Amino acid sequence: MRTARLLFLAFLLLSLPAAAGIQLTPVGPYGGTVRSIAVDPSHSNVLYAATDNGVYKSTDGGAHWAVTSARFGDFGRAVWEVAVAPSSPSTLYVNAPGGVYRSLDAGKTWQARGVNKFMSTLAVDPHNASTLWAGSQGVDRGLLRSTDAGATWQVAAPLANAILEDVAFVPGHPERIFAGFTTSDPQKILRSTDGGATWEPVSSGL
Repeated sequence: MRTARLLFLAFLLLSLPAAAGIQLTPVGPYGGTVRSIAVDPSHSNVLYAATDNGVYKSTDGGAHWAVTSARFGDFGRAVWEVAVAPSSPSTLYVNAPGGVYRSLDAGKTWQARGVNKFMSTLAVDPHNASTLWAGSQGVDRGLLRSTDAGATWQVAAPLANAILEDVAFVPGHPERIFAGFTTSDPQKILRSTDGGATWEPVSSGL
């Protein structure tokens, strides 16, 4: 999932210096696997990292990090993914083993939302901080949508044999959404042109 993509990205970055003379400097955070990184769209020096030891925050472009999170339910501090709401950068969401959690104060405090299941990814609508997209690997496996900041979820696209890997929005056109999956089915990408009301496969040739 995202961990594999981050490891692949790290491999590519580590292979660049020999080819292009680029020098890379590790900036942390230290103490566990970094599973995802999110950048505050209004302050590019503000970064958030989801790790096995919680959510870390940097306000100086990664030079220094401080943990911002307490325990997430009964599953400790581990976090799989952190997402910043583009329309409200102080609103954060995390995907943790205990479910989805939200912060309204840039990570200072966190509140559990109304879901307690394994989510494979998490994305926030660029124009509505209360609309979330996620992938479920439970009984209702597929692409899920919440319009109330994660309190309740509905299945937007059932996918019995697939795992949602990523959700992307077209800049300037929030009604256009793409979702990518890990699946043995030939259709690995779905597209919506109506804000997620309907979906169609667009992955011919993949």
